[in-house]
Amino acid sequence: QEEKLLETLLASNIAAAILLSVEHSTTVRQWLKNASIPVMEMGAIRSDPIDMNIGIDNVAAMYELTEMLIQRGYQNIGLLCANQEQWIFQQHLHGWYKAMLRHHMSPNRVINAALPPNFSTGASQLPEFLLAWPELDALVCVSDEL
Repeated sequence: QEEKLLETLLASNIAAAILLSVEHSTTVRQWLKNASIPVMEMGAIRSDPIDMNIGIDNVAAMYELTEMLIQRGYQNIGLLCANQEQWIFQQHLHGWYKAMLRHHMSPNRVINAALPPNFSTGASQLPEFLLAWPELDALVCVSDEL
């Protein structure tokens, strides 16, 4: 769908493009590079932006959050993820594993629910965490809606 929308917009001689995502097809990336217009990608940090990129470094954010919990004495930390784009999930996991393994702690307390990130999902997954890992003393949720 992004390709169809962008094809229409580019035919209108737009002056710039602001994209609220950083994952695009090869075709879209090539069209935007060839368009010779400013392109702003927003959402997450990308190592190879089309032009400009503003976003969150999900790896660093998850690492810092997990590191802070460890420094505060939490030892049995869980990670709750919900339905999200695969590349974002991988970034969260990378930061999580990096922090947990740095302290020789198990990174295996992870549930990646195939449900939307909302309060109902969080409420239904919490008992699952506690059944699987009753020693849990902290839980990181990748969405404030969980």
